[in-house]
Amino acid sequence: MGSVAEGGEGLKGLLCGLDEVLLEKVLEWARRAYQAILERVDDLLLGSRGKGLCVEHMRSRWYYTCMGPVRVARRQYRDAVNGGYRYLLDEVVGMEGGSRVTPRLKQVGSEVDCAMPFRRSAEVVEKTMGVRLSLQRERQRRAEAKVGIAYEGWEQVGHGEQDHLRRSLWC
Repeated sequence: MGSVAEGGEGLKGLLCGLDEVLLEKVLEWARRAYQAILERVDDLLLGSRGKGLCVEHMRSRWYYTCMGPVRVARRQYRDAVNGGYRYLLDEVVGMEGGSRVTPRLKQVGSEVDCAMPFRRSAEVVEKTMGVRLSLQRERQRRAEAKVGIAYEGWEQVGHGEQDHLRRSLWC
């Protein structure tokens, strides 16, 4: 019979990546649930839309979320008054001007971007949320983080340490 130490090493090997496997499974479930919920909301919006909106067709779109990318099918409407097109689901979710990035991911990404250099923050966002941020000069289609930060000055917070005074952030 093997010792506890030998058995422990085998168990250690099995459990080593368990947290990562579980996280991916939970995120996969969350992405499917998010997709189902949003598509149900789109169904409900169909029933409550204004009389001047006619369904043109269904279109799928990738939403970049804190859980990773989610492909959502939603309806495109034509506004009979001005002839323009609208996606009611995008409006309800808070997607601005054709953005693919959810407001929550923008917020989290902005907070991470403010806390560390861009390259490091992009690595953290990709590893924890499964979303790849890129610099504008890269040609591949990915979510982009555009952040502006302004400070009024510096203040002493400890011996030899300084912090930004009244930080402002724009995304």
